[in-house]
Amino acid sequence: MKNIASLVRNLPGEKYRELASAVNDVLDNKRFNRAQRRRLARNWRKYGERKEE
Repeated sequence: MKNIASLVRNLPGEKYRELASAVNDVLDNKRFNRAQRRRLARNWRKYGERKEE
């Protein structure tokens, strides 16, 4: 997972924002059950979120 995390965090700004908006769309979508949304949110915080300097 570290390799995926480094790839995601090093995406160019526009591509990263596109991915982040897709993640937010899934989290807001009720077709996915609570466990799936919770797992995605946890993985996004752990592996995908960029730390703002």
